[in-house]
Amino acid sequence: FGSDRAAPRAWVSEGSISSRYLVQRPDLPGRYTEIMGLLGVSALEEKLVGLQKGLSAGRWLRPGETDACLLPLTVADSLGVGLAQLETATVRVFGETFRVVGLLKNGALDFEDLNGEPLTPLHPEAKSLAAIEAKASRGSGQLPAFDHLPPAEVVVLPFEAVMRWEKATVISVGVLMDDPEAALDELAEVLDINLFAGINGRRYLVNTVGVASVSGLADLAVPVGIAALIVLNTMLGAVYERTREIGTFNAVGLAPKHVSGLFMAEASAYAVVGGVLGYVLGQTAAQTIGKWGLLAGLELNYSSLSAVLSLGLVMGVVMLSAVYPARAAGKICTPGIERRWAPPRPTSDRLTMALPFTLVKRDAFGMGAFLGEFWASHQEQSIGAGFYIESLEVDRQGDHVQLKAQAWLAPFDQGVMQDVVLEMAPGTDGYYAIEVTLIRTAGDFETWSRVMRTFLDDLRKQFLVWRTLADADRDHYAAELAQWIALKFDPQGRPGGSPEQMRG
Repeated sequence: FGSDRAAPRAWVSEGSISSRYLVQRPDLPGRYTEIMGLLGVSALEEKLVGLQKGLSAGRWLRPGETDACLLPLTVADSLGVGLAQLETATVRVFGETFRVVGLLKNGALDFEDLNGEPLTPLHPEAKSLAAIEAKASRGSGQLPAFDHLPPAEVVVLPFEAVMRWEKATVISVGVLMDDPEAALDELAEVLDINLFAGINGRRYLVNTVGVASVSGLADLAVPVGIAALIVLNTMLGAVYERTREIGTFNAVGLAPKHVSGLFMAEASAYAVVGGVLGYVLGQTAAQTIGKWGLLAGLELNYSSLSAVLSLGLVMGVVMLSAVYPARAAGKICTPGIERRWAPPRPTSDRLTMALPFTLVKRDAFGMGAFLGEFWASHQEQSIGAGFYIESLEVDRQGDHVQLKAQAWLAPFDQGVMQDVVLEMAPGTDGYYAIEVTLIRTAGDFETWSRVMRTFLDDLRKQFLVWRTLADADRDHYAAELAQWIALKFDPQGRPGGSPEQMRG
């Protein structure tokens, strides 16, 4: 409100009725008296309480004046200060010197403030009771009455001078307002103190009840836990009800982390929509309650930090409760190498089919090196192996990647051999299409039709394993493609690399 409108008040008084403060005349040795208290006020006080009406002689305090004082007539007589000595006589209090600028009637300080009590300090016997009763009265609307020091025992000094002493206490602040009603509405919401107002000759008490602390946080653990379990159960139910849908995601090429991400995205949507709807419903309920006056005097603040933290807590609980269901969905989507996969039955010695996988350019290059490494590791017959490679060639033409191999199929005593051509070429949508061609070159047709399924199943497993590799491993294989293009081998060790080099 500005220093020109605010008038603080301060007290200095002893805690015992037998104690006094010494007031001396420094220019008249031997002239002194004792008082029971000091009152610190400002020049604005004459426009508030009207203490200047109690002047017997002299003037009131002026703005910015810190070395002036006003004495009750009894004290002035004891010190020998009369009308002729005003503005020239000085008194000493606590070692500081003040000019006497005015004389107060002995009952001048009995003027009641807006709280119904005078501005003089409390009587020593009432001090211990004051704090207790003041706290008890807050919220009840009933104001306690206390005994104050006699006005003839109190000297008036500037507020700034009184506040320099250790025992000084600010007891109230008076504010001169043009529109007190508007200011009271705002002050009542932010201050946890009793407010007194003088409006049109009438006195009003604004009794406020504030909350300065937060309690009962431990009691939230149970309802928050229940809410978390409800969300967890809902999300788990959604996972198991959509197992077939997750299988579809798996079939079209989504990785486990992608499926988990879908469920986390769904949980985030629940969190945001639920939190915002709860906030809006809370606002609506608050406005309705306020309009009908069901909770008179209660202000619901939905823009406070507590409301924001509560909203964040709700969203956090929803997201945390969805972590386990999302992981469960990812595990369902994890490719299983034991699942049966039925390729088409060949009708001739040549079978061409598109594999149900899609790759981006980097993955296509990396897959070429990855398959080359896998096939190169099957160069010799071994127990339990489904095939072994007799020759292998990795080639690249522009963005096309091609792998050619000759493979003997188990059981090897059947003499089944086939040529394999696997091509990865960019499609119209930016993804690579994968096509494999198998050509029977030796062995019985029926036997080849049966055992080549094992070869295709091993090939499919490699594509599924590729999806589980980390990005760093995929980048490594993509960089290795050029080396595999330079290597060619066959059982006779023709130029291009030995089997040992291929294993490396």
